[in-house]
Amino acid sequence: MNPGVVRSDATDDEERTAADQVNPDGWLIKGGGAAHTREKIVASAAERFVVILSSGKLVERLRPPVPLELLVFGLPTTLRALGAARVRGVRPSPDGGVIAGSSRRSVWWCP
Repeated sequence: MNPGVVRSDATDDEERTAADQVNPDGWLIKGGGAAHTREKIVASAAERFVVILSSGKLVERLRPPVPLELLVFGLPTTLRALGAARVRGVRPSPDGGVIAGSSRRSVWWCP
């Protein structure tokens, strides 16, 4: 399954996706494919969220940049609030979001 493609059936019991980095405690960074918003929507609709990774994705410590998908609406305010985030010179996400990267070592969890 390609994690960047949203299935039309959002009632599936399981969502599968890949991670970019995973540390020994199970914290992960994902989103290099730039479909962050739609992935979060599909993941929240699923009963179970499965992360698939190869051994090359295991790291001792999560490393920046942390990929972000930001909405165009309010972009300057969001970038100011994030501080360390910078817009990347890449195509918009499949949903028109602006792709940025944060050099902060913070991570977030998507239940």
